[in-house]
Amino acid sequence: MIETTTGGETTPSVGQLPVERDGPEIATRTTLLVVATIVAAAFLPYVNSFANGFALDDVPIIRDNPLVHDLNDPARLWTSPYWPVAGTVLGLYRPFTIFLFAVQWVLGGGAATLFHVVNVAFHAINTVLVFGLLRTLLRGGRAGLWAAAVGAVVFAVHPVRTEAVAN
Repeated sequence: MIETTTGGETTPSVGQLPVERDGPEIATRTTLLVVATIVAAAFLPYVNSFANGFALDDVPIIRDNPLVHDLNDPARLWTSPYWPVAGTVLGLYRPFTIFLFAVQWVLGGGAATLFHVVNVAFHAINTVLVFGLLRTLLRGGRAGLWAAAVGAVVFAVHPVRTEAVAN
């Protein structure tokens, strides 16, 4: 196997993909710039949702559910069903979600804005995690970095996420 090195790039012999190598400082700066761009791509399309009120299932689960309007009975938060109007019939048990709704209600005074901001922040975090997963799977220097970035941006802006993020 014969490798040639020119200008920071190593080109392996025939039959192997070229692997580009930058110094750690350049790679870190580039990755941070890519992550910042990914966060912006995840956040900016949903900024207009911050002024929205509660919609669809948020009305019975959050707005009209006295259980999530305070933190006075934490045991009840962790043992109650997700749908307050259906009881245990639907069988959904999401205690962490209900707990987070109660925390957001208390911190935001019941305003839907905080709920929307938190949803978008979680979406941005998930998008960065998707980038990390793709970066791990698509090794290969700059090409892998940019392929992972494109995949994460598609995840960030894909319309299928709108209901879960903006609602």
